[in-house]
Order: sequence, then C-alpha cells, then structure tokens
Amino acid sequence: MNTELELKLTKEHPSIFRGHGGDPRETGMAFGIECGNGWYRLISRLCKHIDGLVEWVNRIEPTAKFEVIAFQVKEKYGTLRFYVDFRFDPELPPEIMKRVNGIMDRISGAIDFEESMSGTICEECGQNGEINRSEAWMRCRCRSCAICEYMETPNEEPHDGQGTSGAD
Repeated sequence: MNTELELKLTKEHPSIFRGHGGDPRETGMAFGIECGNGWYRLISRLCKHIDGLVEWVNRIEPTAKFEVIAFQVKEKYGTLRFYVDFRFDPELPPEIMKRVNGIMDRISGAIDFEESMSGTICEECGQNGEINRSEAWMRCRCRSCAICEYMETPNEEPHDGQGTSGAD
C-alpha cells in the first residue's frame, strides 16, 4: 500500500496499528501494510467496525481494558490477511469474560468476511476483480490490471486504489 494511504489508516486507527513501524522481532507491522491500494477501503471499513466494538465493550465493561491490535496485514494467496491480537484484563469475572468472548467472535467474523470479500476486489485499483494465477502467484485483479500485469506495461488508465466496487 502506498505511504499516503497507509499513514491515513494508522492515523485514523492508532490503537489498532500501534505496532506500525515497530520492531520486526515483535510485530509484522514493522513492514507496514503489505497489500495494494485497492484494498484500502476494505481495511478502513474493517478498522472502523473493530474500533466501534472495542469502544462499546470498554464503555459497558470499563474493567475489561479491551484492545485489538493488528500484528500483520498483508496479501496471501490472492486475498487479504488481517491478523490481530486481542488484549484484555485476564482477571475478568466469568460474566464479563463471556461478553468479551462474544465480541472477539464478532470481530473474528468481520475479519473473515473482509478477507473473503478481498477475493472479489482488485488489490491494485479496488474495482471488481477475481483471483488469477500467473506462474506461481495468485492475485486478485480486475481485467484491466491483470492485462497490464501480464503484459508488464504501465496501465494506460491509472487507478487511484479507491475504485467504485461494491465494497462499501
């Protein structure tokens, strides 16, 4: 992802991306967000959802001290991978822990959903796409980006990574 979009995400979601640029022995976020600009909107939507759930848990159960921290965001096998750590007070009473577990399940489900959606959205431009195989690589590309990549020529119509796919 280009630096501008990556910094926008880290600025809008500082708690999720607190490891961004950190020590590579401690976090995969040391390497930044390792995917194309086309998935910016997916990642942004997911982070807004996560932030909302974290805020809700901490509002109704302040003792939980619940946090979600991304430790790696990348492309793998043509789809998005969004790996997180869940952090909370380990001494929570069982009734509060049950709520926290439910929220962790909801967040995991949201991550699974966005990861699966990424297989239908061009990683480069954000338009509708599909997973293509080229040599040993699997990549999600729209037709235009796939052709340009195959021909190894610059795209005649530059994409800004914020396409108009149905990803919103």
